[in-house]
Formats: sequence, C-alpha cells, structure tokens
Amino acid sequence: YREVVRRYPDDRKALLALALVLGSLGDAEGAKNYADRALAQHPDDPRIYYYSAYLDSSAGRLDRAAKNLEAALTLRPSFPAATSLLAVVRYRSSKFEDAARLADQVIAGNRNDVSAWYLKGMALSRMGRNADARSVLSIGLSVDPQDEFCRAALENLLITTTAVESKE
Repeated sequence: YREVVRRYPDDRKALLALALVLGSLGDAEGAKNYADRALAQHPDDPRIYYYSAYLDSSAGRLDRAAKNLEAALTLRPSFPAATSLLAVVRYRSSKFEDAARLADQVIAGNRNDVSAWYLKGMALSRMGRNADARSVLSIGLSVDPQDEFCRAALENLLITTTAVESKE
C-alpha cells in the first residue's frame, strides 16, 4: 500500500487502506498520518471522516474521533455507522445521555440492531436509571436471544440492583 500511495499520493482508497492496515498493526501514529492526508485531500467525503474517527477511537483519541464523526454526520446526516460509532465514543467519554440519545437514533433506523439496544441499556444503567436499563436490555435480548452481551449485562444489572428478597 505504501508503494501505491507513493505512486498515487491523492488516492483516497489507498490512503485509507494504508491507514487501516497500519492501525490494525498497532501503528496508531502512522495510521493517523495517512488518515490526516486523506482528510486534507478529500474534505468532502464523510467516509474518510468516519474511518479516521474509527482509527482515533481505537487509539483512545475520543475527542478527535467525536469531531470527525460530527463532521461526517454534517456531510451525510443519514449515516448509521457514523451515528453508531459516535454513540460508542460518547459512552466511552462518559457522556451517557448523549450515548443513549444516539443509540435511540440507531434503533429508530434499525430496531434489530442489538448493539444499539445494549449500548442504550448500559448508558441508562450508568445514569442510575436501572429500571429503564432492565427494560431496554430485555428488549435487546428479545431481538436476539443468543446475544451474550445483552444477557450478561442484564444478569449483572439484576444481580447488582435487585435485593435478594425481591419478588422481581
């Protein structure tokens, strides 16, 4: 990919591919550099902002990831993957209200997105809204009864928030 980028320095696909490969190999700084080049050369492409944000979030640069996702959503307001990733970034940044709101947007677009139900349930739990969190995680589990993340989160929530003597 480096050779392709050397020959075609403004090719967005080559720049992104190299950034993603470097990111997967643990070279966060190299990945960031190539993603930045792609952004500089193609500032009108929401996909570049999305993949740059993906790399940033993987490297723990959550503020930068959020800014890139907001830019992607400004360019393409209906971009479910960007909305989903922004919800995760907000959750990881302890912005649970925003995470739950964004998860609602993802769910509105696809009620079968179990990861959005899970994220919303976890955000509600972190806000102390345990009854709402139980309800949301139960819905997520009804969407996919095999989802172990929803099941484990619901079980953990029940164990930690329900008194032993409770009839629930």
